[in-house]
Amino acid sequence: MTAFAQIVVKDLGDSVKNYQTGSSSEFMIFVIILLTILALAIAVWWVVRRRSEQRRPLQLFYDLADYHEIPRKEQRRVLHLARAHGVEDPACFFVCPELVARIESLEASEAGGEKESRRIEELFDGFRKAAFGDLSGATEEAGGGE
Repeated sequence: MTAFAQIVVKDLGDSVKNYQTGSSSEFMIFVIILLTILALAIAVWWVVRRRSEQRRPLQLFYDLADYHEIPRKEQRRVLHLARAHGVEDPACFFVCPELVARIESLEASEAGGEKESRRIEELFDGFRKAAFGDLSGATEEAGGGE
């Protein structure tokens, strides 16, 4: 990298000398190349920034799923269900148990058989326990304290 920087500085110095002596063709070529590199760098930066903005909801979902130690296989299945049901921000699953329950009931009603129903139930039970803890124990404690 240092060698490249030295070459660029040397070329810049030579180009400035050529420009001062009246030989501007090399200087103009250097400026055009420099501007092209700058334009490409800006374009790449813009594309990367744009893609990261689009992935932000997914990244939050992945971060939350990793925090709750949800296996990757379950993460992919939950994301697939989110897309199938039009959920734009799958991270909402972690703050809205009603959404999870609604999608679970829709999936259970469309299940083709006992095996598929059991698979859907296991997926949602595992997700619910990981994301929200044991909700049945929490509701019993809340009801017993009244």
